[in-house]
Amino acid sequence: MDTIFRLIEMYKKYDICCTFGVIPFIAADDYHDLSQQDLLPLSIERAAVLKTGMELGVLDAALHGYSHQTILKKEDGGYSEFAGLEYEAQLNRITDGKKYLEDLLDAKIITFIPPWNIYDLNIIDVLEKRGFTCLSADRRSRPIKKETSLMFLPVTCYVQQLREAVSEARNSVDPNPVIVFLMHEFDFLEVDKKHGQVTYQEFDDMLNWLSNQQDIRFMSIGKALERISDLSVKRYIDNSYTFYSRVPVPSFIKNKIIEKIKKSKLYLSSSNILNFKIRFWVYTVIFYVCIIIFSFIPVFFSGLLLFKIQPKAIPLFKYGSPIFMILFLIYTFHDFEIYFKSMVAIMILLGINIGIYFSITKLQK
Repeated sequence: MDTIFRLIEMYKKYDICCTFGVIPFIAADDYHDLSQQDLLPLSIERAAVLKTGMELGVLDAALHGYSHQTILKKEDGGYSEFAGLEYEAQLNRITDGKKYLEDLLDAKIITFIPPWNIYDLNIIDVLEKRGFTCLSADRRSRPIKKETSLMFLPVTCYVQQLREAVSEARNSVDPNPVIVFLMHEFDFLEVDKKHGQVTYQEFDDMLNWLSNQQDIRFMSIGKALERISDLSVKRYIDNSYTFYSRVPVPSFIKNKIIEKIKKSKLYLSSSNILNFKIRFWVYTVIFYVCIIIFSFIPVFFSGLLLFKIQPKAIPLFKYGSPIFMILFLIYTFHDFEIYFKSMVAIMILLGINIGIYFSITKLQK
């Protein structure tokens, strides 16, 4: 039996709804092959199966690329169907793919799922222009426009992590934790014995267990867009941890917070993320205050000894040290960027200046 039939039957049995990412024109051969290929349109027969699921209320459809064919192999080994294409090429693919699906399924398509979760800024403009409401990828840092009207509902876990995600949600301080789980046809061992994660029966058992949990509500992406109050770009940016990558702090502080967000199986709310940010800033402030203190102490005591022996050196250090620091600040901020090593140097210079000031002040009393 076809996997889609099986899934529709399971979802209907347990009154669970989901979203299917649908490819309108699949590449005829290997979709990782960059050469031009024939495209096979989604068949009327397969569309009829999807329409049945939609009529039963167990699924809605999202546009999952145009052909899912690689147009660019990235240096990090990733793949892309859209990132790297000119704006007009992306616009044409999205326009044609959306129209074909909407005509075939007789339904409005409002969600876009980029193949391999890769996209660029062009796609944001294209989706807005073509009337999409939601972009669903992953939570990794991606190019984004802070002023976009799109909503975001990224993947937080995979099928084998669902029980762990539910446990985390129950222990979360968030009053309405969100789990978005992703699976592909090849996740079933009956489809792919090498890479599969679960059997059809194991997945059926999982759905049965989930449906009996009184504190869990099931929603397709379409329903989630209607019922979850905050799916804004701000929440997505918070969860994608781009904020932390821009702050000049040591990696052990940055990674401590980032890893907690990355390991979470939840789409964290902005209030939850705020707790991470507060801890992040507390750790950061403590780190730099410690640098200032450790710079201040030896300079202060050395200054007491030096200036007592050589009082003529006081004017040189009193005025020379702050002048040097000002020049260093001008150099550091000349390109309006500040890096971790520069920030450490600034804190050291600040500690030195404070140490010199207090040692001179103490001797002059």
